[in-house]
Amino acid sequence: MMIKLPQNAIRFINKHFNNLDAKEKAAIDKNISSAEDVFNMEKVNDILDVISDYLNYHGFDENDQITDYGREIEKIYDEIYYNAKDWTSPT
Repeated sequence: MMIKLPQNAIRFINKHFNNLDAKEKAAIDKNISSAEDVFNMEKVNDILDVISDYLNYHGFDENDQITDYGREIEKIYDEIYYNAKDWTSPT
């Protein structure tokens, strides 16, 4: 199964998921130890879940207000949601 992700999302995942610490891994609540684990996911929704968990962990301040970084993560999420193609699904 192959999921074609937008280039911006690939760069983001490569940058942020290759050096997750134990707390980040626990917050994401998936068996993710590297970007490769994300790229090997079989469903777009699974990737979106990981990005959403990452947003919840990193994208809000102490008052639960979204930060500028959180908005960047949201853009990546939206880009994947609207543009990723699951090549095994019928079109």
